[in-house]
Order: sequence, then C-alpha cells, then structure tokens
Amino acid sequence: MDRRIVRSDPVVVARARKATYLKSELNSIPTEYQPFLLRGTTPATKNYFALPPEICQRLEFRSGSLVALDASSFTQRFDVIFCRNVLIYFDNLSV
Repeated sequence: MDRRIVRSDPVVVARARKATYLKSELNSIPTEYQPFLLRGTTPATKNYFALPPEICQRLEFRSGSLVALDASSFTQRFDVIFCRNVLIYFDNLSV
C-alpha cells in the first residue's frame, strides 16, 4: 500500500473508492497525465474516466474522525498529511 487517504465524509470516500470521474474534471490534471488516465475509456463511458487499476491498488481509503482516529490501526508512518478545513471539526476542548 503506497497511499492512505482518510476523510471524515463517507460520501467522499465512497466516490474516491469508485475512482470514476467526469471527463470535465480532467481540466485540473496536467495534460501530459491525461492520456494515461483515459486509456481505459470505452464509448459506453465516453463522458467518464476511471483511474487505472494499478493506481487504485496502491490506495487505501478510510472514513473516520481525526479526533477518534485510532493511530495504532496504521502499521506504517505517514510521510505527509494534508489537512483542509480541519479546524472546523474541533471544539475548544479538542484542540
């Protein structure tokens, strides 16, 4: 496992696990990477693209709360942790 993704929103985690996105979302991805992402696209899925299996196999998705997260459930250390809008989830006692 190369990447672990923990989100507090289970809906976002479920969408990420599917790894299927609208092609219009490719606009935020550098053009040199787009052919790699589009190689599994078929006419039936012309408006969507899915991440290749070799990428998905390297990802682990979890839904959880940062406050209640059990750090011992992770067997390896994190190299980087990105936090976005994190402070809105904590009250004064948690900080």
